[in-house]
Amino acid sequence: MNEADQFGTSQTLRKHNLSYTVLRRWRESFNEVGVTNLQSYARQRNPEVKALEEQIRY
Repeated sequence: MNEADQFGTSQTLRKHNLSYTVLRRWRESFNEVGVTNLQSYARQRNPEVKALEEQIRY
């Protein structure tokens, strides 16, 4: 959330290829219960997708 506050929402969404709806849902979740709930999003991520993203990055 700090990145969106610092650099702007639109720029951050483009950088991470996210929709505004996702960012809004994450913010609402963070405001309700803090970081704990957001960590569940990272665990749900498909490891194959993560590996492919890493390959693309390099």
